[in-house]
Amino acid sequence: MAAQLPECRTAADVAAKLQQDQHLSFSVTTVKRVLRQHGLQHLSPVARPMLTDSHKLARVKFAKAVLRRDKTSKRRWLNTDGKIFHLHKMGRPLRRWCSPGARGTVPRPKHSIAAHVYMGICYWGVTKLMFVTGTHKQVSKFVNPKSKRLYAGVGSSEYSEVLSQMFVPEGNRLFQQAGQWADKWQLQQDNAKPHKTATNMAYIAENVPGGHFLTWPACSPDMSPIENMWAWMEGKLHKEYQPKNVEELKDSLEQIRQSIPASMLHNMFDGFQARMQRVVDLDGEYINM
Repeated sequence: MAAQLPECRTAADVAAKLQQDQHLSFSVTTVKRVLRQHGLQHLSPVARPMLTDSHKLARVKFAKAVLRRDKTSKRRWLNTDGKIFHLHKMGRPLRRWCSPGARGTVPRPKHSIAAHVYMGICYWGVTKLMFVTGTHKQVSKFVNPKSKRLYAGVGSSEYSEVLSQMFVPEGNRLFQQAGQWADKWQLQQDNAKPHKTATNMAYIAENVPGGHFLTWPACSPDMSPIENMWAWMEGKLHKEYQPKNVEELKDSLEQIRQSIPASMLHNMFDGFQARMQRVVDLDGEYINM
């Protein structure tokens, strides 16, 4: 019901709309109860970077290029990314209907302990985790040539180690074990500056059998299968685990990684074609899949 009334911000708006369009009279309390029974919540929209016309054109161009390829070609991609997981859940508390006096509070740390991790997924399995700068008490060993200080985050040199020590050997392992695409697999990464340096791109060209996959369009995490995986892992972390320090956080993430179902990977990559078609159908706008 509410999903068909996007202009209705409150239960009162829904009740008024039903009265206006359907001549149906319901109290606001009844409307709220029915909304909850249908699994709906009173939530704020998720903020996303605004897409410019050039962003949309690039997204459509990328999607069309993918659609021109054979459907099974997605099974030779290693989809990679980095993610920061927090010890404490850092998202905004969910809205709920209540009286002002019953609003309550949610405890939130000023600085949450975090683990910054890189991982790759493909149709055939998951790479190991590699924890990098940005993880609690893990300091970069590389100096920024401009500032003459240690990098505060992952720089191009550290990402070179991620490629050589994890992504490339793990990609070779996964595709060789699968007996599929071992001599043709491709690496996919986003357009973060450390990822796209000439040195790192040359390393990929020389050491990944199929080279680098198509250039990923900017502002497009919704198009990437691994973003769905991150969301699943984060939900599982805060629902099923209670790590108390960074080492327990790392251990929890490793246990979650090992529990990733093969069926989930298969669905993500086999469903990529439909995801790209959705981008084209929406003229490059964000998709919700």
